[in-house]
Amino acid sequence: MAQFKSLFVHAPAAETVTGQSPDIASQGIDGVAVDINVTAMSGTSPTLTASIQRKGADGVWYTIWTGTAIAANGSQSVTIGAGCEVNKALPNMLRLVWTLGGTTPNITFSASVQGF
Repeated sequence: MAQFKSLFVHAPAAETVTGQSPDIASQGIDGVAVDINVTAMSGTSPTLTASIQRKGADGVWYTIWTGTAIAANGSQSVTIGAGCEVNKALPNMLRLVWTLGGTTPNITFSASVQGF
């Protein structure tokens, strides 16, 4: 069974704008498990869309996974890496991005990125 290592945690908190995690060092791991849990939403047609980006050798961030827009309380989970749900090689650096949609969204969520 895979051993999981916490790489990033977004503690349950309300967000009103799009944001991202700090850079996450991913050397020495084969894959990541990404979990998003939305517990409250307000505003007009609020949505949260999570994505994982990798940093290219040119310093540019490239999206390697984008989840479906979450428009109600609930969770989303995915694994990314060779042989995983999203079969993509991991670089040395990645980050979690959350994009908020709708008018004046206020979304409370937690998120984690774990390496394995």
